[in-house]
Amino acid sequence: MKIKYLFFLAIISLLFAFNVHKLYVSICHVEYVKKQQTVQITVSIFIDDLELALNKQNKTKLNIATKTEKNNVDVYFQKYLQNHLKIKLNNNINNFNF
Repeated sequence: MKIKYLFFLAIISLLFAFNVHKLYVSICHVEYVKKQQTVQITVSIFIDDLELALNKQNKTKLNIATKTEKNNVDVYFQKYLQNHLKIKLNNNINNFNF
């Protein structure tokens, strides 16, 4: 009986653990283009995670990828990247083109 109780407790603990920690995933691909002497960065982010962050930072409702999406979402995204993405090459912080 005690083993069943401990097993039940362990399962419940695991279930609650998954609710406590949220997981955010993005993919960032960095490539140096020798011909252009540039570094190109491609970032893949889940739209709902991006929208949540942008809405929170700007205290707005952007409705990304819907019929009611605001026209200037790119402006909000560029501002977000400027605040949260820092590119350091050869010990120098560099600006980026969006």
